[in-house]
Amino acid sequence: MKKDLILFFTSITLLNVASAQVCRTNSEIQKVKNISSFYTDTSECLTWNSITGILESKERNISTYNLDGSVNQIITSQWNFNSSLWVDYSKTNYTYDLNGNQILNITNNWDTLTLLWYNTYKDSSTYNFNNQLVDKIHMKWIGGLWKNSTHYAFTYDINGNNIETIIQNWNISVWENFYKDVYVYNMQNDLISDTAFNWNIPLLQWKPSLNFVNSYDSNHNILENTWKTWDDILATFVNAEKHSNTYDFNNNRTLSIKFYWNNLLSVWENAEKDSFNYDANNNLISHYSIIWDNVVTNWIVFSKSLYVYDVNNNMLSVSSYSWNTNTATWDMCCQCNYSYFQIDGINESAIINAINLRPNPTSSTIEVCSLKLKADKVEVFNLQGQRLIQLKGNNQNCLVLDVSALAHGVYVVKVFGEDGVAVKKFVKE
Repeated sequence: MKKDLILFFTSITLLNVASAQVCRTNSEIQKVKNISSFYTDTSECLTWNSITGILESKERNISTYNLDGSVNQIITSQWNFNSSLWVDYSKTNYTYDLNGNQILNITNNWDTLTLLWYNTYKDSSTYNFNNQLVDKIHMKWIGGLWKNSTHYAFTYDINGNNIETIIQNWNISVWENFYKDVYVYNMQNDLISDTAFNWNIPLLQWKPSLNFVNSYDSNHNILENTWKTWDDILATFVNAEKHSNTYDFNNNRTLSIKFYWNNLLSVWENAEKDSFNYDANNNLISHYSIIWDNVVTNWIVFSKSLYVYDVNNNMLSVSSYSWNTNTATWDMCCQCNYSYFQIDGINESAIINAINLRPNPTSSTIEVCSLKLKADKVEVFNLQGQRLIQLKGNNQNCLVLDVSALAHGVYVVKVFGEDGVAVKKFVKE
């Protein structure tokens, strides 16, 4: 079988070292059925040296994918300034079961002395008959043997919602409780409460730690997210932080305000504010971050990101800036540039444009819509290829996914339909 090495997507990030901003790279994989290609994805991070005034290579990730679009291997290399060559640093290989569930990943590090890969850690995962992750064991390579490190156990309700996650650490010969999350959903399967517990070793019982409460509008958008911490003296949860969100008619989040609780005054006080603007195609085109200054008692602009798209709504670039209070000007921090290619004569852009995700970024739910595909099922993966969410599509053009339980980061949505598979990426904030 012919295997075409395809460079799907390359992002190059420009970073000003003095800005101390984190380098961000992104990648996106598109696939339709009956295409036999071996996917590869490369992202490269460069840092801006303000002294020499040139870009310097820093880190590179090369990912290869199986025919179904699942990641097969990721190799991370670092730039060696002495030799002016890329030097391998780490490698992770992924294994899947017949249902496409990631059951094993093994990470190796590169030994520059022996020029050989050596084991570092591995994750083994188990799924139930609904292909839901129920058990995961993280192991470390110590003394030439795999040793247990961390155990994750997941429980679900009849609707497929994750209702409990328990984390345990390995202690000599037994698993010991460490952390637990308990989730509560409403009738619409919206996550309305997440209560975190820490294990109290002396008392051998779970102790409450944090509580997150969400309220929604009729479109399943989170209107308010309140964080509370446990007070041992009062033996109850007390206010700590709150996020209030505003959306437009297209369910795009346009404003998010963060407040901190003032215990002395028993009032919510301004902390941060993020504003979002979109074009006519619901593409995010700008994101401004503003912080509250208690001295001048006013909002102060802090940073902004600007997004550019092509005619097919593919993102071409993201430019990030920080506000320089001394010069009252915007200083560029980093820029990500994206390019797209055709595969076997099929226009990749049309495949990307087959589905629309909104709002994107999201902190709670995301609507997945397609006029070209009626969904048989929808799945959400992390960038390591692990399936985290699976939902029956029932041949609908639009579905709403609850992603509030996901950690912050970048995820991939796959929509499976009779006419093929559409893939698109979203950001969970």
